[in-house]
Parts: sequence; C-alpha cells; structure tokens
Amino acid sequence: MKSAQAGTLGEPALVEFYTTDCMSCRAIRSEMGVLDLRYDGRIKFIYLDADLPESQPFMGQFNVRGVPTLALMNRSGRVISNLPGWPGDDAMRLALDSLAAP
Repeated sequence: MKSAQAGTLGEPALVEFYTTDCMSCRAIRSEMGVLDLRYDGRIKFIYLDADLPESQPFMGQFNVRGVPTLALMNRSGRVISNLPGWPGDDAMRLALDSLAAP
C-alpha cells in the first residue's frame, strides 16, 4: 500500500477492506479468489483486515464506512471508485475489465 500512496503502484489495484467476522465478507471470499486469479498479472489484489491497527490509516484514506468495501485504483495509485458492499459478479467483472484495459 505504501507504493500506492507514493503513486508508484505500477498496475491497477483492487483493495478489499474486510473483517474476519463479517458474513458478507465471507460470502464474497470465493468470488474474490476467482477474480484474483482471473486478473492475475493485470490487476493487483490487496486485502486489508479493517480490524487490524495497521489498516486504520487506510480506512480513513479510502473513506471506509463499513465492510466489505472495494476500492479500485488506477496505475498511479489514485482511487477511481469506492464500492461499499458487493456490486454483483457482472458489475464487478465490468469494473475490473475497464480497470485492466490498456
């Protein structure tokens, strides 16, 4: 995440804010795993446990109000979309296809 803050991410990224006790987060775990594999090498997937103290600065930076929250970042580390909750498989694939486009 420090590289994203410095604007040196190098590739687009999806940041998922989750907690281990969040039922919605658990429900999307398998979908996130499939997407992570599908976009491997094109989009970096970053998972941050919102309950950990080291995640707290990022919670404010990404304006996280609840979990799950999915933030899409361009190659320079700028947040281009902040999605509270799960938008659905089709909407997520469309957003990631757009993010991965050259």
